[in-house]
Amino acid sequence: SVLNKKQVIEKLRKYFSNRRFVAIGEGHNDAEMMGLADVAIAYGCVHPPANSVMATASHVIFDEEILCNFLKQLS
Repeated sequence: SVLNKKQVIEKLRKYFSNRRFVAIGEGHNDAEMMGLADVAIAYGCVHPPANSVMATASHVIFDEEILCNFLKQLS
C-alpha cells in the first residue's frame, strides 16, 4: 500500500499539537504533506524537486551539508 503522508501529519498533529513539524521532500507525492508542515523543505540533492513541491516549500535546498546545518538551526 502507498503511504498517505498528508494523513500521517494530520494524525501526528492530534497527538503533538504543541510541536513544530518539518517536512522534507522532492517528489510530487510529498506536496500535500509539505503543505501541512510548519517548515517545508524542497530537497534537490539527487534531482530537482517536483514543481508542486517547489510551489509548496518554504525553503529550497540542493546541498546535503546545507540541509544538515539548516536542520540543526531549527532545533
